[in-house]
Amino acid sequence: MQREADTFITNNEKAFIIKALQEECRLDGRRPFDFRKPKFQFSLDDSSATLTLGTTRVMTVISAVLEAPFPDRPNEGSIRFNAEFSPMASPAFEAGRPSVDAVELARLIERGLRGSGAVDTEALCVLAGRMVWALRCDMHVLDHGGNLVDACMLCALAACLAFRRPEVVVGGGPTGTDIVVQPKELREPIPLTIHHHPVSTTFALYEDGSTIAVDPSLREQAAQAGSATVMVNTNKEVCAVHKAEGIGLNSTQFMRLVRIASAKADDLVAILKASLQAHESGVPASQPSQPAAEKDATLQKLEQDLDMSLEDSSEDESSSGDSEEDEEDAPNDGQPAASAKDPANDGPGPAGTQRAEAMETDKQPSKVAVALMKLTVPLPKSWLFLSEG
Repeated sequence: MQREADTFITNNEKAFIIKALQEECRLDGRRPFDFRKPKFQFSLDDSSATLTLGTTRVMTVISAVLEAPFPDRPNEGSIRFNAEFSPMASPAFEAGRPSVDAVELARLIERGLRGSGAVDTEALCVLAGRMVWALRCDMHVLDHGGNLVDACMLCALAACLAFRRPEVVVGGGPTGTDIVVQPKELREPIPLTIHHHPVSTTFALYEDGSTIAVDPSLREQAAQAGSATVMVNTNKEVCAVHKAEGIGLNSTQFMRLVRIASAKADDLVAILKASLQAHESGVPASQPSQPAAEKDATLQKLEQDLDMSLEDSSEDESSSGDSEEDEEDAPNDGQPAASAKDPANDGPGPAGTQRAEAMETDKQPSKVAVALMKLTVPLPKSWLFLSEG
């Protein structure tokens, strides 16, 4: 049974949260429609997945056994869902039998994955009427930071996509229908058949439903006047809707939630696929590359900086050339010109100091080279000679 430790909130905190949402601000810095970025971790044996959603952490473990099918569905396997709220996750949870909230959450996940036909149960059949695969999906809440529905739904979907069941060979024996489970060392395990990817989006409703927040945190859930969960796949199909308590919604408000959930489903599934591909390939997910428009703007600015640097260099060279000509044309006022072999030119006198400063100036990099060194973008090979000048 769940205590009221996570649902208690003062009136001042509730008013502050609602006022911040009306001004499009939240306690953790997000916007009202922003989703916390999920992070996935998969086990090496492809039997479990762990999801981190802000301060909420959920681990899902899938196991498979061979059982006799149900009499009314002899050619279909089965998949069961179970949610466990451990006291380790929150002081509001108690050990013992599953609470009402845990049972409700498991049924909701089952509606989204099995009821919508996302998992192909016919592909779990080994021998019709005799033996099928029975899957068990256990969702363990490790840390409760709010929005357990979306976290468990994403984690269960990730575990189903990563799960691999052993291959089965039917044949042999006196009747020719013996079932032999092949070990992983001999046959490559087989993934589950997933037709589509349903993703849930939970909305916290405030006041009359005009103020909403996507992916509410624990404090935001305590201040909400109601909640609604919409499960949508990447094909913009509504798989399930859950609205059990709190304030009501009219048709306009509900369609608004469906549109927001459709947009969030595409982003979440893209992150899930990237994480799963990185797990299977062993290569970390690549960061998003710089857009082409930004690259073009960067190159244009680079060209402008180089042109300005070249113009400044040419002006400095022309001014230095003019000053040298003026010094040569100036009269000597009766003083004899210093010979090239005069030791005074190489000594510590004024002429020697000027020559040393000139030599040090030649060693310093040009303005073009300095401009190139300050750049943070890769340069074309045709521009590399400029940094050497």
